[in-house]
Amino acid sequence: MSSSGAQPAAPPPAAETAPSELAEPRPALTDESGEHEAASRLLSRGAIRALSARLPAEQRERWRLLFNSTMHGQSFNRFLKHVLDKGPTIVAVRDTAGHAFGGYAPEAWKLGPKFCGGYSCFLFSLAPELKIHAASGANRNFQYVNDGMEALPNGVAFGGQHGHFGLWLHAGLDEGESSGVCSSFESPLFDAHTKFAVESVEVWATCVPTERPSGDGAEAGEGGTVMQRKKVDKDFVAMASNRTFASDNL
Repeated sequence: MSSSGAQPAAPPPAAETAPSELAEPRPALTDESGEHEAASRLLSRGAIRALSARLPAEQRERWRLLFNSTMHGQSFNRFLKHVLDKGPTIVAVRDTAGHAFGGYAPEAWKLGPKFCGGYSCFLFSLAPELKIHAASGANRNFQYVNDGMEALPNGVAFGGQHGHFGLWLHAGLDEGESSGVCSSFESPLFDAHTKFAVESVEVWATCVPTERPSGDGAEAGEGGTVMQRKKVDKDFVAMASNRTFASDNL
């Protein structure tokens, strides 16, 4: 005799965990003291994960907010005071058109006329889509920051040379530009030379700070220490004979 009852429905397939949930946890974000949580207005959770994945393991655990133009104001003096000599950093920028981009600086920022940094330096675009612009290996012109000089660019830059920076923020932190051609990176941030108005800037230290002895011989002040200023002046005097911009293999 045949059964007239309905067959039991097959159990639903097991739910799959979204790939994003399997991703490595993002670094913890803290204020400069490292004691309180902080949030980024420019970096999404996904962007933080993607950027941290390109960093050394020891730089994926905790990022400290060094500078936020919304909090500290668009002051280059304050930028220098909070950012110089603080180890590797992520610099994120948003312009008034809604584009978000920035760069990873693998070495501490040093005030002066010479480039620093290494081949792990890269630029990134966040909006409208996430892209990484890796170092090309053509030269070592990666990080540049200078202030108070008449014959040299004053501001902060990633890659290239004067007039052809991969990313350049003027000392007022109110405007910047990116060259459509920059030999330091495999691809430019924008397809053509682009000038932009800055809406906000964030700088995150990606390393746990090392203890510095008190009274280390430098009298602190906005825009760097007295010793740093003297070194910049000496470097500039050494360059003054040919008045060239200190760069490498341009």
